[in-house]
Order: sequence, then structure tokens, then C-alpha cells
Amino acid sequence: MISLPLIQENQSLIKVLEMIDGYYDAVQWYDITDTTDTWKHYKVGKPYGNDLFELNESMGFWIHITQPGDTIFLYNGTKPTSNQSIPLHPGWNMVGYPSPKSYNRTEGMNNLTFGDHVDAIWSYNASAQRWEEMGESDYFQIGRGYYIHAKSECEWEVPL
Repeated sequence: MISLPLIQENQSLIKVLEMIDGYYDAVQWYDITDTTDTWKHYKVGKPYGNDLFELNESMGFWIHITQPGDTIFLYNGTKPTSNQSIPLHPGWNMVGYPSPKSYNRTEGMNNLTFGDHVDAIWSYNASAQRWEEMGESDYFQIGRGYYIHAKSECEWEVPL
């Protein structure tokens, strides 16, 4: 589960992932705002059933890599010049981390209070093959996607 720390000029999924074309066969994103079809999919070579066509810096997403070993994902984009806003809705939000700097949970949540606005943050550690809950002293990692559980409607101002 990854994210893009840079702002994408062209948000087309095909364009964003062009450097790993041939190394993946599926991409998924959880859209909490679509209550009838929360999981959005893109499956390579499938002419039907795809409903995920764009990727941006506010999204965390899954990529199913088909090649054994490490795959290096090079991407283009513009470094953010101001805090990036990500709307959070009650429940689990699958989000990116569009910041060029790692912050601990308190600093990274910036304008939100853990416990009041958000009560859980999880990410997947692919190296260790396990889910990890973010603690107070843990740091947001550039390029990692996150599940953030919001208690109410709010907007996360991801700091620079």
C-alpha cells in the first residue's frame, strides 16, 4: 500500500504507473464516499469492470506486483509548496501522505487532534508482511499509504 508524495500533473493511472508497466496487474483504492461500491479497481488487460482511472497525491492505493524481487517505482511530479488538504469522512479512509518530510503522529496530524478527530491510523509494512498501528512516537513515512479512522467529518492539512 503506497502513495505519491508529489503532485501529479497528469493523474491518469496509466501515466502515473508507466514506469512499472508490465510489472503489475492490478491496482485498488478504497473510496469511503461511494457507499454502493467502495473498492475501486483497475485490472490490466480487462476491458470491463474497471472503475479506477486516476491516482493522486491524496490517495493511498494497493498495487499487485507480478514480478519477483524488488520493483523500483520511479514517478514524476511537483513537490508540494503548501500543506495539502485531504477530506476525512467518518470511518476508514485510505489516504496518501503528500509531504516531502516525515513527521511523528502528532506533528503529522497537524490541525487534527488524535482521539478527537481521528482515533486510529494503520499502514501495511510490506517488508515485514504485517499491519502496523501508528503510535504517538511513530513517523509518517514518505510514499506509504495509510488507513485513517475518522470519528467525524474533518479535513487533514498534511504539513510540508
